[in-house]
Amino acid sequence: MKSNPTHKKNLILDSFCKMNIGMLSVLLDDDKTYDDAEKEVFLAKMEIIFEQFRNDGDSELIPSRGNCGSKKCSSAGCSGYAFEGNLSGMFMALIFKETEEDVTDIFQCSQFETPTEIGDEQLTYYIQEDERTDFTPPLDYWTKRQRCQEAFDELNAFKNEVLHKDIYLPWLRKYASLYKATSGLENRYAAYDVFHSLYFNFKELAEFLELSASTEQAVEEFRVLQYEDEVLLWLSKYETLGTQLTFFSSLRYENDTDDIIIPFTVDSFTIDPIDFLYLYRFTFLFDHNYYPMLDKYITYSSAEIEEFYNNEEHHPTHIYSLSYHLRRRGILPK
Repeated sequence: MKSNPTHKKNLILDSFCKMNIGMLSVLLDDDKTYDDAEKEVFLAKMEIIFEQFRNDGDSELIPSRGNCGSKKCSSAGCSGYAFEGNLSGMFMALIFKETEEDVTDIFQCSQFETPTEIGDEQLTYYIQEDERTDFTPPLDYWTKRQRCQEAFDELNAFKNEVLHKDIYLPWLRKYASLYKATSGLENRYAAYDVFHSLYFNFKELAEFLELSASTEQAVEEFRVLQYEDEVLLWLSKYETLGTQLTFFSSLRYENDTDDIIIPFTVDSFTIDPIDFLYLYRFTFLFDHNYYPMLDKYITYSSAEIEEFYNNEEHHPTHIYSLSYHLRRRGILPK
């Protein structure tokens, strides 16, 4: 007997293949749980997975019927589908609990097997403890949750402005104790994770700002350099600083000059670049001199470098260190 294409479960399957969250929202039942979470939580996880597929060029997912291959899992032998991107080859594996016409539950499988070969990279999602319908919160959960939301909302009020350090540095100080109190819990509780992720990214930004004085000193020293040997000494002196600021190098490449800086974003917040003026200038000077000099003074051939990286037991970190090669050449003291 052929399956009816208008049966609800076939429409659900088709919606997964088309990565159509809107249709899944209509077809999945509000009063059911999916992967032990409410429908909206499950769909939010699916939207993240679908976006990963789309970002890799996939326009549809190809379903392959299969089952859980685990010998220990409670879902061993249960059937479902591996949904493989039509271009990327990435896949996600979902067990479908079905009746003749409907799907009663859907959950992911980490040991999914199919009769035909599928891609190597599996996309997965994670449902945190407080996203599950059987969650029993500890005593201090709601208090910390409320404080995390208040902290998030306080900074989020500036979402449509260009953020100056005078806004986010006091915010970091104000909520440092909350960040410490929730560290290690953000992977368990989604309500903490939103604040924790935001705080971590701005904390990293503040740590870069702490390098401003060092970059200003380096830039002022560079201004008086005239000869290549002086530049080599400068590059060696600030080699560690340069590698710490790779992040700012990638920002600067969008406008490759040392005197024009552009705003950048952190968690969709627009950051005032003037606070990072000397970091931009330093990375411009460093990168425009370091890599040409490394190409000039490197002491290994391309074949030797390839051999280093093919040696699984020995991956030297000094291959792309200009200071290392200058010492090997006797230009710097060993």
